[in-house]
Amino acid sequence: MSELKGYYLPNSLKSIEKEMEFSEKKVNDYTLLIPSINQDNIKEIVRGLKENRKKYLTDMPFSEIARAYGEVSRTWSDNKYEKKKIALELLPVLTNLSPELIEFFQFRSIYKIDEKTINFLSTLSLPPEVFKSFAPIEGANTFVRAYAGFRDKIALKKISQYDKEIELVTYITPSNVPGFIESLGIFIASIVKASGLIKTPSVQPLFAPLYAESVAEKSKEIGETIAVVPWAGGDQSIEDVIFRNSNVVSVVSSTQTAMSVKGRIDELNKEGISIKGCYHGGKFGVELIAKEMANRDVAGLAAIDGIGYEGYMCGSPAFGFFVEEGGELSPIEFAEALADEM
Repeated sequence: MSELKGYYLPNSLKSIEKEMEFSEKKVNDYTLLIPSINQDNIKEIVRGLKENRKKYLTDMPFSEIARAYGEVSRTWSDNKYEKKKIALELLPVLTNLSPELIEFFQFRSIYKIDEKTINFLSTLSLPPEVFKSFAPIEGANTFVRAYAGFRDKIALKKISQYDKEIELVTYITPSNVPGFIESLGIFIASIVKASGLIKTPSVQPLFAPLYAESVAEKSKEIGETIAVVPWAGGDQSIEDVIFRNSNVVSVVSSTQTAMSVKGRIDELNKEGISIKGCYHGGKFGVELIAKEMANRDVAGLAAIDGIGYEGYMCGSPAFGFFVEEGGELSPIEFAEALADEM
């Protein structure tokens, strides 16, 4: 059987592997090696990531970061790329999602992480009037409208004035959206010139290590600022070390997990440790279709929303489709077209 790593450590931290214990997970003709992380391991990993950030990423031009991720994007768009073939073979086994669904929703997002996207995000600035009306985004054919309460606006202002270096971003990723959040977490950490620590879901610890290896193939320096490791959620001996050393902790998981992490982050912030928490728990979706849009083309687009990750995508309309009468298709005809598309 061929061995695959259910984790990723930069070359400078490979010695930590000798201190780890491993379990094995059999998937088709592969053996996934899963490390058991302890407190000493995570202390070394966090310290090494911060040191590597200063050494390799702090002064790296955005053009170099854009080049590396652009090459990763083009590599994953190649169906002959070995890591993509492995992912499309094994992720359906691990997640019960079809290869077609994973390709469409997951890999299509990776293809968009390119030079143009990175250069756009590196200069993105939201105008103040975005909270009052739809405002144009310079350089994009897009209008944005933001909604927030008074307290959220104050929090946003504080964040915009945050002048401390972001050294470490930690992402706790979900099991029901295989790969997309992991790749997004690695990418976002790099464009804010922070090291990225990714917690893999126990259901599929496969994709994030493959993606991190791809990044390291295109830029050894960026690869030195990424770590992908599993740990038992709620293990305070490990998470206390991680959270205290993170500038940002992002959670995309169940509401229970998100609220549990939020409670821990709030406690640490009360101690004077400055951590920005980003929490994305369980969501529900509803799709409202105006009569002007009640046609077969829109029914096809609505079907894509409905099948997103078998209905587990946060934007999937789990509460149903509501169609206004008086359009090209009646609500019943729209439902029939929707069924045909599915």
